[in-house]
Amino acid sequence: MDAARFDALARRLTTPDARRRVLQALGGLGLAGIASRLPGSEAEAKKRRKPKTNQFGCIDVGKKCYGKSGQCCSGICEGSKKKSKCVAHNVGTCTVNDSSCDVSVPCGVNGECFQTTGKAAFCAEQGRCFCDACKKDKDCEADFGLGAACIVCATDCINVNGSRGTACVPAAPVM
Repeated sequence: MDAARFDALARRLTTPDARRRVLQALGGLGLAGIASRLPGSEAEAKKRRKPKTNQFGCIDVGKKCYGKSGQCCSGICEGSKKKSKCVAHNVGTCTVNDSSCDVSVPCGVNGECFQTTGKAAFCAEQGRCFCDACKKDKDCEADFGLGAACIVCATDCINVNGSRGTACVPAAPVM
């Protein structure tokens, strides 16, 4: 752009009516929306920190939890705030694919393997199960104490309200 055209444009923008039109055009672009997408903005940070929950409304083991244990199905979030993940407890010799719902899979001292609502392996005390509409391990602590878990066992467990799927179990001693 040459100097003469620039001067003419600058003179046109000095009138109140021209400035108002420019501001309206910029407002139509949504400056707030543009600012919220800038790296490091508060809106972008909140967007990144929204955890993805499973069908039970909690975060699976191994997924990011941003330092908030209450969001984890297991109730345990470990690591630095930016690099924290939900972790399992009372795993013993169980693997994620083990489940005593169909065939007993032994673990620990008089225990059986199950999968929790957070997709974690769990070694539960054999023969002690309470069918309940639990979602997180914390939901089971009132009946079975700290370390209890909410397991998925759709074939064996019909809850009091008639729905199938979850049960509270106490932790078995593991070696």
